[in-house]
Amino acid sequence: MHPEKDSKNGICSENGVGKSTNNADHLKILGGDVVVVSHPGLSQYTRGTPSSCGIAALNCVRLVLDLERNGVTEVNLLKAMMERRLMDDILSICADWSSDAHLELDEILSIPLFDASLRLLSSDYGRLGQEKFEEMLQKLNEFGQATVGKSIRSCAVIITRPPEIVTCLRISNNVQDVYVIFDSHPRPKHPDGGAFIFNVSVKGTAQHLAELFHFDERLLHPSSGVQWQVQLLANVSGHYFESTNHDFSDEAACLQAVFTASISMLAMKAAMNQLTSQNAYLASENKRQAEEITLMMQEQMEWKADRSQHKGKAPERHLAISSTRSSGNKPRNTTPVYDLEDERRPIIMSSLDWDGHQSNAVSYGREAASRQHGRKDPVTPGASSHTKGKKNAITRTFKSLGHSSASGKAFSSDLGESDASFLLANQMQSQFEEEDAQLRLQHNHLISNMQTTFDCGVCLETLPEDELAMIEMCKHPFCRQCLRQYAKTKVKEHLYPIICPTCKAQGDSKAQGNVTEILIHELGLSQKEYEIYIELSLTQFSTLVHCRKCKSSYFIDRKEYDEAEIISCPLRNCNYLWCKSCQQVLEIGGPKHSCDGSSELAHLMRRRGWKHCPGCQTPTEKITGCNHMTCFTPGCNTHFCYVCGKSIVKSSLRSEIQSAVSAHYRKCSLFEHVADRGVPP
Repeated sequence: MHPEKDSKNGICSENGVGKSTNNADHLKILGGDVVVVSHPGLSQYTRGTPSSCGIAALNCVRLVLDLERNGVTEVNLLKAMMERRLMDDILSICADWSSDAHLELDEILSIPLFDASLRLLSSDYGRLGQEKFEEMLQKLNEFGQATVGKSIRSCAVIITRPPEIVTCLRISNNVQDVYVIFDSHPRPKHPDGGAFIFNVSVKGTAQHLAELFHFDERLLHPSSGVQWQVQLLANVSGHYFESTNHDFSDEAACLQAVFTASISMLAMKAAMNQLTSQNAYLASENKRQAEEITLMMQEQMEWKADRSQHKGKAPERHLAISSTRSSGNKPRNTTPVYDLEDERRPIIMSSLDWDGHQSNAVSYGREAASRQHGRKDPVTPGASSHTKGKKNAITRTFKSLGHSSASGKAFSSDLGESDASFLLANQMQSQFEEEDAQLRLQHNHLISNMQTTFDCGVCLETLPEDELAMIEMCKHPFCRQCLRQYAKTKVKEHLYPIICPTCKAQGDSKAQGNVTEILIHELGLSQKEYEIYIELSLTQFSTLVHCRKCKSSYFIDRKEYDEAEIISCPLRNCNYLWCKSCQQVLEIGGPKHSCDGSSELAHLMRRRGWKHCPGCQTPTEKITGCNHMTCFTPGCNTHFCYVCGKSIVKSSLRSEIQSAVSAHYRKCSLFEHVADRGVPP
């Protein structure tokens, strides 16, 4: 019997690639074996979000190089990297990152923790492939050889292929340098969590990286139609780091780091306050412009109503416009504008003059009405400067429409105060229409590029697709927060499998979906909850067995357990055997076991030469005397020979017994010595 998984390490070995944490692994690494060290339940998904791989990669470089700086070097450093504690420390920083946004490596490096402890040596970019990775590792060797005279000799390169980030470290060793890949993502070679991959070969390490970031070259062909999108996947970048020897155990250094982080937070808070203030100002401006637009639309509606009531008035200018249209010269840029002082009277501007040659304007207002009736508008004191300012605005309006300054001045000199107001309103209306057209285009563009949404089956909220967590079998959608809380509740109740909430509510047992282990990784349960889930999932195919000798528990295959009669502890240095039915301890190499002891008794009787009573099969041992044996079992009364084991007579009468014994021992020896095989001579 063999366990499916070691309950202490959770690691197995297969195909010559070791996955263990025993003390001999460093010898395998230095001997040329590829060793993968993974710890179940420890990955960026169980400790943080899918976007925290960059933070984990930089934290790995920081912690490993700090160990070497503190005197943990060579073989001891390799042993430390195989321990679960180091993996837990590396991924612990991911728990504080709750955003789904993928940060650039330069942005992560700018925080005081990494900026003070790591020094960026160089960076390069290139086309993805094994040759590029070999080039990166050779460059890593050059940096490592350049630091031989320093206390820190190991260095690292952080490799980025959006959106994935992994780390490759060069660990210096007197025997042979070791290349260690740190991958915080679960992979087919280590599906239970992140892993360290140890390799002493540059070519082997580069080949592993090439397989990790594999992509199909055919996608770059022009006929694929998506070659520009694949360019991101076809390129890779590398950032090379070494330790700055910054000692965070020093109180002064820690205070300086805290001070720097505090100043950075204050700067970001000040920038946020400034953006908040700007946003409030822009919101008020938008509100004001919306109110102006509403007012102008109301004025336009009133003007249209007023125009319909005054058709036929101002015949001279109306006829001038009509004659212009009848001659085939269509007026250009004809736009209705409004008198801000008198809502009832509009102006119609045309790029044509009354005789069709020069730009001018036709107005229906107080000025036109006064001319028609032979009256002039009264001039109020102080109105000259106001009118002059509006005439200057009219001149600017004419320039914006493409007319000369002289034409604008000549035209503005003929206009009154109300006409100037109408022209200013016309300019504002034109600007509004241009802005409205741009806003509509932007609105249509945003709608066309709007992210797909879905309705959560638990909270019934409409959310963007980034929050989607879909159960694969039934395709029912949920938001991550709701499904995470649902999974946590079911794990706490020790229920397995975790059935889809919608399927459970509908009572559909035929097409019922379950929460898979991959989805559990994405939801980000805690370490304790994940371990409970794994135990629950193992109980479907295995049985928990406890060894009374080594006091260990492990899971074994349920089918093998049902078929087996004898259970053996599979742990190293424990050869404990016991019967599954009666729990009796068994001896290796002993007789065949029987729960009632009959098999062991038969084996003992054969070994010592004991006999069975022919009448009642009671085991009998001759201690001394003759070979005539009498069975004292109640109701038996059988007399038999201890030499040949045959029955002599079954009687309690003395005469019958004597005659039968005399007859039998004419052929057998009555006093022949029969040695006890269990007693040494």
